[in-house]
Amino acid sequence: MQISTLLYTALNLLVPGLCPTCNTATINSIYPICSQCMDALSYRKYFSMKYSEYIPEIYSCFIYADIVKKCIKTMKYGRKKNMVLVFNKTIEEMFTSLSAKKSIQVPNKLHMSHKTCHMKLYDLIVPVPIHPERKRVRGFNQSEIITDHISKIIKIPASSSVLLKTKNTAPQTHQTLTTRIDNLTGAFAAIPGTSIFKKNILLVDDVVTTGTTLETCAKELLKSGAKSVTGFTLARTL
Repeated sequence: MQISTLLYTALNLLVPGLCPTCNTATINSIYPICSQCMDALSYRKYFSMKYSEYIPEIYSCFIYADIVKKCIKTMKYGRKKNMVLVFNKTIEEMFTSLSAKKSIQVPNKLHMSHKTCHMKLYDLIVPVPIHPERKRVRGFNQSEIITDHISKIIKIPASSSVLLKTKNTAPQTHQTLTTRIDNLTGAFAAIPGTSIFKKNILLVDDVVTTGTTLETCAKELLKSGAKSVTGFTLARTL
């Protein structure tokens, strides 16, 4: 069950926690980090990476460092799913900005003027899967948590039944690009019968480093009939 910001606030007033980034009490914060660290995240910049023919663009909200890095690690390895609440405002602002950039001017016949129509950027949001064994140990897939929040924010359906991780690969961290590609060969598959034909897919992960994981997944989606694949991550490495 998703923990809302309101419920988290009520629980935090009763049993205040410690900010995972600076170890101060979070009693005055409506988020799972303290107000000071939350304010620091307001100085943000969105990043766009041109990648390949399979996944032409990958968008990210932050650089994977400092507070952002600690929050993602706490969510992923500390099993704190509610940490995704920290990124909600940024996600909403980024997709609002993207939608505005894709907007078009159309005639308004009643008033003889023009109005702005924000185009629907994607048809379906899909998380990068993890292997069932790793999900059993961790208890959840962090990309699914992020995907569910994006779906609620931008009102586009999401599905975690589109892609499957078929090989329990070693972690990609600290591996070379060549090793990453070899590691992921045959690691993902589109699940037969999923309705992605001619759909514009938003593919979601927590962090992008080389883009190999996102590209490998994109290839499978396109092979199964997707019209296009765009990547999104909370953060990207430098």
